[in-house]
Amino acid sequence: RFYGVINQCHMIIENVPNIPDNKFNTVSYPSKTKNVLMGNALFMRAYTYFYMTRVWGDVILTTESLKDPLNVPSLGRTKESEVLDYCIADLQKAITLLEYSDDKSVASKGAAWALLAHIYAWKHDYPNALTSCNNVINSNDYSLETADTYKNIWQGNSTESLFEINMKYN
Repeated sequence: RFYGVINQCHMIIENVPNIPDNKFNTVSYPSKTKNVLMGNALFMRAYTYFYMTRVWGDVILTTESLKDPLNVPSLGRTKESEVLDYCIADLQKAITLLEYSDDKSVASKGAAWALLAHIYAWKHDYPNALTSCNNVINSNDYSLETADTYKNIWQGNSTESLFEINMKYN
């Protein structure tokens, strides 16, 4: 499933730039729509690879879509440090494409900065982790819930939330 997500992200990143602007509903700002799609794909690819490296360490790194998923070539694992560097590059690009957003179900600039901070901290690169954290904090788009409203965290879309994946229990 992880590689299914990654392959979908590869396909978005490879194909969205080739979609004619008149195919988007937001005709007045097609480049903005393309940026959001690309930024979300870059974010999700980095998120997925980071999740995998935290679980398994070295993982198989693919950098382009698999044209024939039924005939996947045999690939070796890539060092965790290289995979994390790939994630960092994805997030740095995503940050240039995304904006701060109230919609927590899609990636935003704040979510990308936060994930970048987490990856830097995982790599023990604390100066870059701090810089990334400060970019989230200084954006003034997020704030801690008060003691009176802390339950909002569990209901979703709270002022503390940067990114949420909605899931059904069953």
